Amino acid sequence: MAVNSDLKVSTLLPESPNHENEIPNNLKDISASISSSDLEKATPNTTETLSIEPNLVTWTSPTDPRNPKNWPKTSKWLVTGIVSLFLFVTIMCSTVISPALPAIGADLHIENDAELQTAMSIYVLGYAFGPLFLAPLSELYGRVRVLQLSNVYFVIWSVVCGFARTKEQMIVARFMAGIGSSAPLGIGGGILSDVWHAAERGQSTALYSFLPLLAPAFGPLIGGFISQNLNWSWSFWIMAIVTTPPIILSFFVFRETYAPVILHRLAAKLRKETGNHDLYTIYDKERPSLPTRLRIALTRPTLMLFQQPIIQVWALFGAYSFGLLYIVLTTFPTLWIDQYGQSPSEAGLQCLWLGLGFTTGICIGGIFQDRIYVYLRKRYLQTSEEITHPPVAEHRLPLMIPSVLFMSIGLIIYGWTARAHTHWVGPGIGSVIYTTGYEIFAQCSVAYIIDAFPVHTASALAAVSVSKSVAGFAFPLFAPALYNALGWGYGNTVLAAVAFGLGMPVICGLWAWGRKVRDVSWGKKRV
Repeated sequence: MAVNSDLKVSTLLPESPNHENEIPNNLKDISASISSSDLEKATPNTTETLSIEPNLVTWTSPTDPRNPKNWPKTSKWLVTGIVSLFLFVTIMCSTVISPALPAIGADLHIENDAELQTAMSIYVLGYAFGPLFLAPLSELYGRVRVLQLSNVYFVIWSVVCGFARTKEQMIVARFMAGIGSSAPLGIGGGILSDVWHAAERGQSTALYSFLPLLAPAFGPLIGGFISQNLNWSWSFWIMAIVTTPPIILSFFVFRETYAPVILHRLAAKLRKETGNHDLYTIYDKERPSLPTRLRIALTRPTLMLFQQPIIQVWALFGAYSFGLLYIVLTTFPTLWIDQYGQSPSEAGLQCLWLGLGFTTGICIGGIFQDRIYVYLRKRYLQTSEEITHPPVAEHRLPLMIPSVLFMSIGLIIYGWTARAHTHWVGPGIGSVIYTTGYEIFAQCSVAYIIDAFPVHTASALAAVSVSKSVAGFAFPLFAPALYNALGWGYGNTVLAAVAFGLGMPVICGLWAWGRKVRDVSWGKKRV
């Protein structure tokens, strides 16, 4: 039983997703016998012993195997891999119908190009709304349960898409499928925060961000062959079929990863077994009613978006970057079909350039992100006079500088080689440089948010994903008008200049003032 009357701080505070940089706030509800000053002086590895209430239920030791951060590496990678696979398949659905849009328009009598584009991009808009309630619900009822049910919801609506016979049915079904598919996007980052220590997250976030970015590149490739050989409905049905086996597997291999939910369930089990109804966790003390907890949980992402300057900054630049990505993804097949006279399947094969860039990005990010973090962490520990030494999210920022440069340079090369109708290798090389930069940026941004908001990672990522998803929906709608007015060269130059002008000040500003701003806003406006 994880109940101790004389418990070391290390027992109470193993490095968990909930105790990495907010020790005093997260434990303020523990018995009055522990003063706030004691907590502020405590570190996860201290040997100091404090008197804890005997009814407190927590981990039995810093190496308690029930703590997800103490799971074997194989278990951690299994969870990370399955979540990333869910994300890969669900995001691939956002672009898989791109080659089939003419056939869909003909069958459903959609003559307006904007309406036809909406039928595809409305799926991404579902990413904006789903995480707003799915992410906080995962912090209330557990990651696994919400993720599994959402995936089933996605499969159901994907099947419905294939049976759509009007444009209204298609748009509604695509939107509902997008909401279901947003669960891995909104909850996945929280799962990584739950199971991985800060210094280990580089490789896991690399995989988590790599597969979903690779997915939109494979979408048109697979969709091109489906549309040429099968009815367009199979673009939806095949995605549903592919998603089903991992969903079934998750019911057998997934264990809950969110520490508060694990401890709540443990406390409930012990109350039933011992008859001691006074047992509680550090999250139960003065716990509000269920309706109040639901209200707090469901409004948390919105509050974070409006109250946290760091979230607002990432929402702005993250939205622009994600919108750029979807402009490239949705216009890439069009470039090869309209400008180079290729077939849909040949245009789909050109999307392998995007995949090559994403692969290069994951290699660079996976290798250097953790190395840079560990190096800066060591320097910080040598010079810092703090006692708790929480992870510093700003140590994730240096690698973002080359990522913004790659994105801007890649867009310019891609645009001007396409304008000049050079050999098809020219736009391909530009797209590789661009997607390499975006992949590195995606890895670092996810890792930054995880380190900056470890207690409510899912809600923080959900708050950022709202603006990103809206941009992913809206940007492709004006992309044709942009390129018609300015052409590929000038159009991409404008987009690249804005990316550079936004990205560099954001990175430099966060490096200089990010932690101070985060500490002040998080302390005064507690979510």
